[in-house]
Amino acid sequence: MKFQYIRPYHKHSSKNIKAFGAFDALGALFARFRSFVRFCARNITPFTPLIFLAKKSQKKRALAYVLFLSLFVLIPIALHAKEMLNTTSLIDTLKSSEITNAKIISTQESGINGFWFVIVQKDNFQIPFFASSDGKTLMILSQEALITKNTTLKNTLESTTKKVQEFNEKAREDAVIAIFQKYPNSVLRLEGKAKSDSKKSITYLVLDTNCPYCKQELQKIDSYLASGDLHILIAGALSLESTKKAATFYTKLDEQKTQESKISYLKKAFESSYKPSNNINADKAMNIAQELGGAGLQGVPYIIKR
Repeated sequence: MKFQYIRPYHKHSSKNIKAFGAFDALGALFARFRSFVRFCARNITPFTPLIFLAKKSQKKRALAYVLFLSLFVLIPIALHAKEMLNTTSLIDTLKSSEITNAKIISTQESGINGFWFVIVQKDNFQIPFFASSDGKTLMILSQEALITKNTTLKNTLESTTKKVQEFNEKAREDAVIAIFQKYPNSVLRLEGKAKSDSKKSITYLVLDTNCPYCKQELQKIDSYLASGDLHILIAGALSLESTKKAATFYTKLDEQKTQESKISYLKKAFESSYKPSNNINADKAMNIAQELGGAGLQGVPYIIKR
């Protein structure tokens, strides 16, 4: 028999009638909610936490239903977790190769089961790796070292290496410019010919007096100055003689007061007759060369346009 609410029959005031009506509505709402919860507990798994309001037989049925479905949900998740990248092991592998204080910037599935694309940053530079899921095997990424017909893998490899190259080039340029700023008395500055300061750019040149390609850059001075200012740092990068010539160049740099004398002095330093001074102190020149190498400079002439 269906349970019903029955009101005793006797005279009521209008207020009492309204109160009984509200009580009836509340009771009906609770009954509907209870029926809905029982239905959800019996038929819809996500609502099984509400089975505490259901009947005992319904609770058992719902619990068995959840356990059955978990076999198809939890087990695949556990199996997939085995293929996730072990970043802790990866960092340990890097440390064993003396790559310390490195941090993982990004990880991306390579499309090959068990391998990931990983970008690791050491100091201000990034290194792209092809890493196994267990983090115990790493190989530096190189487009030339990988031959594949997998278009997705190839495109991901290209985009990853390009991203790293752009980051490293920007970091290298910033580090080299910081050296220009650290040794202002060793930098030869030439003022550009552009009339508006807003249109001026700055070209930074790192040159070695014993480098034939650096000497060729001297022929482009006018074109550089047409677009903006030119800052030149003579570095002893190629040999001990280069270091001594750079040190000698610094000693008389302050004596050049005009643009013409600065250019003339610069060209003179690249002549074969230019010799380093006897007993020159080359400590600063050696420091500059070492810091340029630490900044990632691998050759001269090195050109930055900002």
